[in-house]
Amino acid sequence: MKTAVSAERWNWLFAPARADLGFAVRTACAAILSLLIAMWMELGSPQWAPLTVWTVATASRGESFSKARWRLAGTVVGCGVGVALIAAFPQEAGLFFLCLALWTGVCCGLATAFDGYRSYGFLVASFTAAIVATDGIASPGDAFFIAMARGTYIALGILCEAALFSARRRWPCCFRPACASGRGGHCWRGCAACPPWPGRGWRTGMRPSPARRPKAPCWQIS
Repeated sequence: MKTAVSAERWNWLFAPARADLGFAVRTACAAILSLLIAMWMELGSPQWAPLTVWTVATASRGESFSKARWRLAGTVVGCGVGVALIAAFPQEAGLFFLCLALWTGVCCGLATAFDGYRSYGFLVASFTAAIVATDGIASPGDAFFIAMARGTYIALGILCEAALFSARRRWPCCFRPACASGRGGHCWRGCAACPPWPGRGWRTGMRPSPARRPKAPCWQIS
């Protein structure tokens, strides 16, 4: 009994599902691609690009895009606040750290008022401002370039992850291999309630009536 339980526990490693394996390979390729591009661009800390890929990557394309969007928004805001703090208090360490602490507290407080990746965006804005501001203490004149570099790492990782995720082909359920046995594999058999791609049907041009369409169509981002 214990042997069977142990074997099931390690199935994800020795017998992964095809979808899980594809997600792992795709994410690894995106991370390697972002690292190579960052090194080709001679960025100072290229490791942040693949770390961003692993951070925003999820098994769901919709969740990945939502998380990447809010991470990018939080990064842009955080970089701006970090530069503003360096510019406002170049010789006032006490006021600088006080304002930075207030900004971090406000962002963390707002994060509790929202759910999902909106909350994540506020957290990103808080620690990004701290990273940019503290890195710029030694050389305030380079604060803007530090912020630009930080934004470049994040944007590069997000773009690489989104590009490889979008390259995956997504078909309506009617045309997936499981339905290929029905009338040549391109009919609506067993999928009478399945709507076509937004705009027109894929091959037949059929458009099921609105009353027969499900609330969550099979082609919806998942």
